[in-house]
Amino acid sequence: MTTPTATIKTPDSRDQLHQAFMSLAKRSYELSEQALRNVDFYDAVLRKLDRGESIQEDVPEVKGMMPDVVYLTVQRLRRLNQVRIQEAWELPVSYQGCLQATIRSSLPPNELIPQFDVQYAAQVDAGPVKIVVKTFRRVIDVEVQGSDEALDQLWIQISFAIMTAK
Repeated sequence: MTTPTATIKTPDSRDQLHQAFMSLAKRSYELSEQALRNVDFYDAVLRKLDRGESIQEDVPEVKGMMPDVVYLTVQRLRRLNQVRIQEAWELPVSYQGCLQATIRSSLPPNELIPQFDVQYAAQVDAGPVKIVVKTFRRVIDVEVQGSDEALDQLWIQISFAIMTAK
């Protein structure tokens, strides 16, 4: 008799971590891209205000507001969205006890979209684990590094953290 051979690959921790962090990276990229668009919008509004033009037609809510207050509000909103570009890459609260994030971004010359280099690192009993996310334009690359045993331990930690999160 012959024994059956499995034709479907069972997912391992490396694949599961890759899928989870690819989903997180796509969401983070979308959030950072939206914040970047907001910064561009507020830059355009500030340029308009600097030229002494009114923005009441574009933003009717400013009607009756003092110009200084409008200018300060737009500056504050621009700074807030500048911070959100980086914050988009922070780990969800449920993951934060399992991994440490290091977020770097750069804007190469002649590029409109920042490049992100994000490292999520963990130390488990079986050794270190590192998950590296890199972007180039709209391309996202996720690399999971570590021994299979260490990845299994990290996946279990993350799974429990997600299940116990409130």
